[in-house]
Amino acid sequence: MPRVSIILPAYNAGNTIHLAIQSVLQQTYEDFELIVIDDGSLDHTREVVFSFHDGRIVYKRNNQNLGLQKSLNIGLEKALGEFIARIDADDIWIAHNKLFHQVLFLDEHHSVILVGTGAVIVRDGYELFRFLNPTTDENIRKILLGKNTFVHSSVLFRRETALFVGGYSEDVAVKHVEDHDLWLKLGSHGTLANLEEYDIQYTLSQSQISHVHKRIQYTRDFLLVLKYAQDYPGLWRALIRSMTRLVYYGFIK
Repeated sequence: MPRVSIILPAYNAGNTIHLAIQSVLQQTYEDFELIVIDDGSLDHTREVVFSFHDGRIVYKRNNQNLGLQKSLNIGLEKALGEFIARIDADDIWIAHNKLFHQVLFLDEHHSVILVGTGAVIVRDGYELFRFLNPTTDENIRKILLGKNTFVHSSVLFRRETALFVGGYSEDVAVKHVEDHDLWLKLGSHGTLANLEEYDIQYTLSQSQISHVHKRIQYTRDFLLVLKYAQDYPGLWRALIRSMTRLVYYGFIK
């Protein structure tokens, strides 16, 4: 049984998924399975996946488009690994030692339940900027209530605990912020960390959910602040940040 299960949800991702899969297969840490959840794609996504001849790739196709939240939970249920990693179909793991470093970190820090990394942000093939997130549990908790301090395609977390907290919420109230919601749930059952490494390339595009539904996303981020207000510090800072973004995107954008 693999120690790591990597969940890759895809919908009409035929033009980008090849690079995502290739970056996973180039990892120096090899004890993994890559679960591709094809959410009813209408393009050549399936053909691209099957162009790879690697027994670690598991392909699962939804008979209809179920959406990201349900697809992620299908991946969680199908996963065999102790640890769960994530990658999106238009992102790339640019550090070949990403999984190796994260598995080693979780093996050495048994209280840590979730570990992420920094990211390089690109658009149209050009780097815009790069960033690192807070690394310690204390510093992460100071701002996690109002700001997602984990890049989804960078994380590695413990599957057993994720299932214990119910996995990704399928509630429409957390659609587009389901990852932030999961991190907040996991933080109640262990410590959190980020590595000081630029391990993933995150691609910005006009068609991304986070761009198209920006105001909806910020509204639901605000609801997360209220939902977990008793569990994390920094309530007023989180409220001010959320309200500022809502006003900006509601009246200016």
